[in-house]
Amino acid sequence: MSAHRALSGRRVVVTRPEPRGGPLATAIADAGGEPVHLPLLRVAAVAFEVPSAGNLSSYDHLVFTSATGVAMFVDALSAEARNVFVRHPGVAVVGPATARAVVERGGRAAVVAPEHVAESLADTIRSVRGGRLLWPRAEVARRALATRLRARGATVAELVVYRTVAEVPTNATDTVRDADAVTFTSPSGVAAWVRTLGTPRTRVVCIGPITAAAAHAQGIHVDAVGHPFTIPGLVYALCRLFESSTARRA
Repeated sequence: MSAHRALSGRRVVVTRPEPRGGPLATAIADAGGEPVHLPLLRVAAVAFEVPSAGNLSSYDHLVFTSATGVAMFVDALSAEARNVFVRHPGVAVVGPATARAVVERGGRAAVVAPEHVAESLADTIRSVRGGRLLWPRAEVARRALATRLRARGATVAELVVYRTVAEVPTNATDTVRDADAVTFTSPSGVAAWVRTLGTPRTRVVCIGPITAAAAHAQGIHVDAVGHPFTIPGLVYALCRLFESSTARRA
């Protein structure tokens, strides 16, 4: 079976909070699958103290671990502060989707973590000892980034700029019936599914090891994990999973 049709006839649940026709749904459709739209979370704004241009320029690095964090932070800046962001030489991001969000707002990511997890990002930023870093983040976030940077001698200012809220549709059970696979792209998505729908009764594919670990902790069997830890990596893992199952039946 050709790779671009590996998901032909497969119904794959998209749980991440993206609009219909978003990047994961589009990639599934491009591989021949039918994306089943079931966003389990929504992004909610929170009130935060928006840094001034002078304050923003005092940081050696601006560190982002999600595209949503970039959007919620940068879009709140004044015109003057946004100019500082655009010219800032120390923007560091966890992966390519976050880097694209920076570019879309006129900036440039000087550092992109080679492994798209917080630990890799913390280890990749150079010369942090004695430096000041600003981390705009979600209300609930893993502590690995700040912990590792502080262990290396950095001062990390954490700024909560958004939260994710579980919001499972009332018709969720009917929507996922007969699905061939469900995809998870965050631990919070896993938690929202289990809280509402219980353990998935179909194949489970996670975007990366952090989400997979959260699924394992909930007693969920994970059939495949994306590598690299990106949307394309997740879809590649999906394709390989179904290609191998087809080959076994042949």
